[in-house]
Amino acid sequence: MIISRVREKHFTKKFNCGASSDRRVLPGGDDVRVKITHVFTVVDAEWKDISYPTDETVFVHRGEVELELSDGTKHILTAGDLYFVVAGEIYTLRDHHGFSELICVFSQAGSDGELVNNS
Repeated sequence: MIISRVREKHFTKKFNCGASSDRRVLPGGDDVRVKITHVFTVVDAEWKDISYPTDETVFVHRGEVELELSDGTKHILTAGDLYFVVAGEIYTLRDHHGFSELICVFSQAGSDGELVNNS
């Protein structure tokens, strides 16, 4: 069993839109490292053309966000909703109201805890 406490964050990242995230990596006995990112949004936060080299699962912990798929389809997600993105899929995420919180789980992060594009 591995326990990671809130004060043991790997690092905090500030985004150009004013939002931020705390990141942690959980090492596992099978050498698979899982990266957990706790995102804190602000009004009109936007991340365009998001794509990761690993699968991503996101839980909307608080607030409301808009998820736009590469084909233009839009989904409004609210607290308690969950979405899964296959590695390489492209999407855009927006928060028009601000102050949402998302919990993102990335499979098999690199040995330094970073994803290839440091996102």
